[in-house]
Amino acid sequence: MAFVDVNACTACGLCAPLCPALCIESLAAGVVTGRDPQPGQIRFHECVGCHVCVEVCTHLAGVEAIRAYDANLAEQVLSTEIGDRPEPAGVAPEAWDELWAEGGGFHHMGEGSRIASLLGPADRALLDNERLGSS
Repeated sequence: MAFVDVNACTACGLCAPLCPALCIESLAAGVVTGRDPQPGQIRFHECVGCHVCVEVCTHLAGVEAIRAYDANLAEQVLSTEIGDRPEPAGVAPEAWDELWAEGGGFHHMGEGSRIASLLGPADRALLDNERLGSS
């Protein structure tokens, strides 16, 4: 499942419409102080672990603000059972920066882009040019 590093998220919104589970949204106003618009969040109880948001964030947005984590680790850290179901009622959106953001306790255990490891130098340069709007 995926979690957002709220300190790295630029709130570009590219990930949300491409999520097949439609479980990405902006945090509620005021959750991360000094940020407007608020960074994104993933309703982790609904995340299906497809990795699409990680790739979109990395390759389309040019940021590495979303990382994928083992569901068993997330269940243990968050003391909850996670499944393909809606977020429990009354659960307020949370930034989780002490856990999943860079410098947080579990950031190093997350997986970034799977595609990046498969790209050669020419493919990486082409992707960088596309993202930057160069020709």
